[in-house]
Amino acid sequence: MRNVFRKEIKYVVHESQFYAIRSKLAALMRLDPHAKGSLGEYHVRSLYFDSAGDRDLKDNLDGVLEKRKIRIRIYDPNSPTALLEYKCKSGSDSRKMSIGITKEEAILMENRHFECLLNHQEELAIFLYNKITQNIYRPRTIVDYDRVPFLYPVGDTRITFDYNLKGSLSPRGLYDERLPMRAIMPSGFGVLEVKYNEFLVSPLQRIISELDQLPEASSKYTNARLIYY
Repeated sequence: MRNVFRKEIKYVVHESQFYAIRSKLAALMRLDPHAKGSLGEYHVRSLYFDSAGDRDLKDNLDGVLEKRKIRIRIYDPNSPTALLEYKCKSGSDSRKMSIGITKEEAILMENRHFECLLNHQEELAIFLYNKITQNIYRPRTIVDYDRVPFLYPVGDTRITFDYNLKGSLSPRGLYDERLPMRAIMPSGFGVLEVKYNEFLVSPLQRIISELDQLPEASSKYTNARLIYY
């Protein structure tokens, strides 16, 4: 099981703002080795679950300090594996725990068959099985986007720009390349995320300050769910 504690700050920015600082980030940081696209990006798709009463969604909408998410994430629909993640956030402090599952298990969970988690030895699998079944968690939406990821070794810093953000009208179809989706942000806008462990080094602080705007509590999951309303 992977267990990561981080500071996480988000900015909703126009693509032009990201491109204005991209070369400065590239001069100090390196691209994630998984980035293969023409802009140095990779693809991300996540299936989100929520309780029968949509507690996680309501906590986001109500601005509750403590938030949580359960999701399955894939980067390549042809990969035989996926990541099952449990993310908790308190203000800018976040903790993400994840385990690897098979594509077959991801499809089982998408179809509400969660018993496959009992085949795993990791504590997280048993914890999530109990949480999902006791609180009647169900698939809710799928979020899809492209990510440009920069890495910096000090503080295990990661700065990413997510664009082409889309949400599904159906909570199923994680591996469907023709899944109908709709934009969840205005045209040209994306989410810049700054993640680090203990501190953000001064040169990167100065670059981020050029955005000249305040962080925003932007949730891709919430934006995707609001398509329904």
